[in-house]
Amino acid sequence: MKRLWGSVVGVLVLASISPRHVVASEGTTDAQGTPAGGVGASPESTPSPEVEIVVAAGEASGVTGFGCHSTQTRVRYVAGAVEVRHARRPIGDPRGAGFTALGGGVVGVGEEIVLDEPPGSPGRTLDVGTVGAHLRFGYHWRWVGVEGGVGVLAQAWHERSFSGDKWILPYPDIRLSVGPRDRLHAFVGMGNSQPSSMGFGWPYGGVGYVPSSHLRLEGRFAIELMQATTQLRGDLTVFFRVAPHWSFRAGGGIGHSLDAYRVDPLAGEGNLGVVYAP
Repeated sequence: MKRLWGSVVGVLVLASISPRHVVASEGTTDAQGTPAGGVGASPESTPSPEVEIVVAAGEASGVTGFGCHSTQTRVRYVAGAVEVRHARRPIGDPRGAGFTALGGGVVGVGEEIVLDEPPGSPGRTLDVGTVGAHLRFGYHWRWVGVEGGVGVLAQAWHERSFSGDKWILPYPDIRLSVGPRDRLHAFVGMGNSQPSSMGFGWPYGGVGYVPSSHLRLEGRFAIELMQATTQLRGDLTVFFRVAPHWSFRAGGGIGHSLDAYRVDPLAGEGNLGVVYAP
């Protein structure tokens, strides 16, 4: 009987140990049986790039023009983005990911409605197009990660009756993180805060938390430029693993448009996507 109870207790103890916390040198697979995706990965394994695809839609208040000639607007937009990250080692490797590279691009279109028109005027509507790209290189130890690079943002306004303004602006893209990325880490940066973001040169910060092998949460707070509107914004993104190499991504953000001074300054965005990580 004592041996039986000892066997039962032993089985329960072994079952309670998450594969995420098994020493990597043992070569144990993670909960989905994929050695390259967790702490159980072999130190010598080399993961394939992680690809994230996002589609976002939102609305915010902004301004068009400059100085005393600026006028209040309301903007609605949609954007699509892709980011690819490659690391020398799996995220869960006890030594850290080693050298990493991240590249991404975003394309957005929007409608900007000018609100400060004379009484009785039907109002003006401008089409706004945005194209952005960024590239970062860095190194990740187990507890500290450093990445740096550059980004570029291009926007163009086109009124239905005539061609509008356009500009191209480069910006620094920097990100620092503390803590293991597969468990709990905090990060701060300047530049592109998330794939669908078109922010440039402004600060952001947040926390990533992985409560289980199937779920990852990320919250961030940032100043961003979204389709010609400047926002002070907070976001929450949920990543849920639906297959060994695929995760579903859903997020939302709400903010205060810093450009708005005579209309509702609230801004909001929802985004959906997928993440592929072999």
